[in-house]
Order: sequence, then C-alpha cells, then structure tokens
Amino acid sequence: MSRATLAGEWDHVIAGGGTAGCVLAARLSEQTGLRVLLLEAGGAYPGPALSVPLAGMRQTVNYSWKYFTQPQAGLAQRRISYPFGKLLGGSSSTNAMMYYRGSAASYDRWERLGCAGWDFTSLLPYFRKSERWQHGSSEYHGGSGPVDVSEPRHVAPFSRAFVEGCLERGMPLVPDFNLPAAEGAGLFAVMQRRGKRVNAATAYLQPARPRVDIKTGALVHRVVIERGRAVGVEFSIGSGELCLARVRREVVVSAGALNSPKILMLSGIGPAAPLRALGIPVQLVLEGVGQNLQDHLRIPVLYECGRRSPGEMLLLGSGRARLRAS
Repeated sequence: MSRATLAGEWDHVIAGGGTAGCVLAARLSEQTGLRVLLLEAGGAYPGPALSVPLAGMRQTVNYSWKYFTQPQAGLAQRRISYPFGKLLGGSSSTNAMMYYRGSAASYDRWERLGCAGWDFTSLLPYFRKSERWQHGSSEYHGGSGPVDVSEPRHVAPFSRAFVEGCLERGMPLVPDFNLPAAEGAGLFAVMQRRGKRVNAATAYLQPARPRVDIKTGALVHRVVIERGRAVGVEFSIGSGELCLARVRREVVVSAGALNSPKILMLSGIGPAAPLRALGIPVQLVLEGVGQNLQDHLRIPVLYECGRRSPGEMLLLGSGRARLRAS
C-alpha cells in the first residue's frame, strides 16, 4: 500500500491521545517554537454524552476498544471485559470519575524495587500540581491545578446507610482516601466540576489546543525506525489511507498498557523470538515489552432497594464496592 507523508515535520509526535498523551501534549506545547502532533485512534471527546454521571456511564461502551481477556483458569474459563477508552482523554473520558491515587505504600514499594523517584513523597508534588481540590491547597492536595476534584454533590441515603453499617462493624471512617494511610469505609472524591466530568481532554488538552496539532481517527501502526533512530510514525486514517508523520526530536508512545507494547512490537522493539516468528524485522531487543501485565478485578456489589434513589460509588479499604439503588 502506498503511503502519504504529511507536509512538514514535528518536534514531537505523540501516539495515543489518552490521559498521558493529553498531559504530554499540553506540557510540551508550553515550550515556545515546538511543533507537537497528537494522534488518537478514537474521536473527539463528545462532551454532554459522557459528562453527566450515570447517564454518561451508559454511553461508555460506544467509546471503547471493546477488549476482552483470554479465558481465565481462575474464573471458570470466562473471558472478562477489559475497559479501554478510545477517544481523546482515553479512559479518563469513560471511567467512573473516582479520584483515588492509590496506596502510598504501593509507591514506596516501587521505589524499594529499584524505581528511584517513584516513592509517594517524591510523587506527591506532582499529584498536588495536577489538582484543583474543592477545599483549596493543603499538605496532600493542590488548589490551583487543571484537574478539578471535589466531594460528590449528591449522596444517596442508601450510600450513607452502607457506610454507617461498615462503621458499626468496626471499620474506621475515612474522610479522605488520598491521605497516606487510608483504610476503612467512606465516600471517595470525584473528578468533577459542578457535577460534570473532568478528564484529561478538558483539563489539559482543551486549553492547549491552539498550540497542538491533533488528528483523531488516526490508528497508529508503528514507529518508523531508520538506522537505529525513530524518524516518524506510520498511521492510517478513517478511509484506510496510510500516512507518515516525520519527527525531528522524539516519538512518544502513550497508547496505554495494551496498545503501547503492541505498537512497540509492530515497530520491531521487543522480545526477538516472537517478533521473528511473526516476520517483524527486529530493530531493538527488549525482552520485557509485552510481558508482566498485572491488573486487578473490579467486583461490583449490587443491591436493590424498594425505593428509587440514585446510587453512589463507594470505596472500601483498598477495594471498591459499587452500589446502585433502584
């Protein structure tokens, strides 16, 4: 198939317009004189279709890659849905809007395993920089960042009753799950502004849009490597036309935990044996690419009530419980 080369060159080409891609595009565009191209396989963020809680959650399947796992031996050979946003903002445009950084101990463990600078204390300034907390700046929250974070505006009586039941059983109340030690029961914070979704596309990319070249419907196939150097990105657009975007400085692959290793391997970067078996010329042997994916199950707990009352998301300890009243 012939390939069209886009006019001009970019300093940075970003493959994947999800959370990381939107943040990187915005930050790079702040440097005067740089040309930044962002490629996203999905479409633009549709705004009202996904911004309203509950109503928006019903639409998320229309903006997803619709991935499933392989049959799992530990789950009676069932294939499990693997949600993965396919639009600007990625999964931040389709998730449940829960704002939860994770356990501080997990970050400290990464640092002990050799990831220098990834401990919670080192990362906290970046969490604070990104956040505009409803109650303003504090030791653990930022007050002037691009991402609005707030307490839920509406709490259903059923949700309050559930938390009260947990406390009666001896679980501690956690008013803020983003503090270093937070294990117990409570309501979590949400990425919302005046009750509507805030995502990476609205928080980062929208203000930077005049400074960033954005192509949606652009499916990235591979990084083009010549003489050991990344010189561009090959992608196709809606009509199937194959295109090449050439780059002066660097290619950033930010297509998520599944698509990023896929792009790298299609580019010839990864473990040599499977690449050769697929007839992909090996550009760089990196045995870890496409390996060691770890994830967790989300196990919703659904209850029905006699009275209609909108449900709320709850966070219990280090796990999640989704409650829906009907």
